[in-house]
Amino acid sequence: MGNLLKEVFNNIEVMESFNVEFSTQEDSVRFQEALQKISSGEVLTPIAVSGIKVITPQKKIGNDVYSQPTEGKVTQFFVGAAKEPVKLQVKTARGEIEKTFLRTIVNNGFIVEYKDNPLLDFKLRWKNDRSAPMIQVSVFKDQADSVARITETYEELYDIVRSLFDLSVETKETAYIRHVRDYWRRVKMIEEITNSVFDPKDNSENNETNINRLYLLFCEKETLGYPFREFSQHVARKDWEIQKNNFRIGQQLQMTWERQLEFLVFGQTIYASVRQIVPDAEIKEIIDSGLDSVEIVCLPLSGRENQIVECVYPNDWNVKDAAKIIKAAKSFKQLCQEKFYS
Repeated sequence: MGNLLKEVFNNIEVMESFNVEFSTQEDSVRFQEALQKISSGEVLTPIAVSGIKVITPQKKIGNDVYSQPTEGKVTQFFVGAAKEPVKLQVKTARGEIEKTFLRTIVNNGFIVEYKDNPLLDFKLRWKNDRSAPMIQVSVFKDQADSVARITETYEELYDIVRSLFDLSVETKETAYIRHVRDYWRRVKMIEEITNSVFDPKDNSENNETNINRLYLLFCEKETLGYPFREFSQHVARKDWEIQKNNFRIGQQLQMTWERQLEFLVFGQTIYASVRQIVPDAEIKEIIDSGLDSVEIVCLPLSGRENQIVECVYPNDWNVKDAAKIIKAAKSFKQLCQEKFYS
């Protein structure tokens, strides 16, 4: 047997290992399966292993092997991958910030994790036989207490991604992360300009549509156009008595009015006043039922594609302004594609 003093007085590499005895062959098989899952990166958290009778630590120094018997019964044993902390300078809006990542060496590559943000689970896996890494990301929005916290998390995620990759050529994954980050920026901006407090846990299906529409109207000052087949406008009785001679069936007209819209976003109801314009229509029917208002039913002019144009515009606008607004109108779908998803 070799001399243990060699461990102290020379620089020969020391290798540590364990000699494990199992209760049954099945326990040994389960242990091997656990090792395979860990070494392949399939599982990154420690795996509990049962059926171990004895564990004997060993040290190999040069060609000599030393056993270090232990006393007592094995009550719990876990198999897990070693995780090495790695520092990285991450580019942010406030300059570069050092962040700590965990690197795990696995068969045919390595895995990098970021754990410092409890709302963010970021994993990057690099395989030696692939030209690009695989990214796995989860953001736990249901654990956030504010929209600002979710926005900050997506900002941090995007900063990490752009520090790790050259984004001059975006991948499907990095483009998706950018789009989601930008969406939560819009959510935060609408929350601020409407003096609202949104519930980040609300998952209503119309949240994204309503946020995008509000953002286009009030932040980008865009003009939205919606096709229509028929619409009705109600004129107050007192106004009708003054103007009724100005309306007749088949009459061509351009109409404009103020309308208050109602948007339900993240548990809050937002009321917003917009101007709506119908540039080319004709009166189909005038319905006077003797109530407080008269209903004027309109259709698009025959042979034309028509639209209701929606915008936010000052009260002192004129006919020339209307023509300019109508010409600039684009569909909601087209504007979302141009502004948000390109």
